[in-house]
Amino acid sequence: MYEDALTRAGFGEIAWRPILPSQEGRAAFGPGFWQDYLSDPVLVGLRAIARA
Repeated sequence: MYEDALTRAGFGEIAWRPILPSQEGRAAFGPGFWQDYLSDPVLVGLRAIARA
């Protein structure tokens, strides 16, 4: 659905990517804090680049 709309609008290189904590964030809270999230990230970002 989103991919089709972005393609029709002139975007390419469409990719869904998980939003992951930075190395600093991982270090600040310790390895156990992020374990559940890293095994199944619930946040994603959509990246699309406009075609020239």
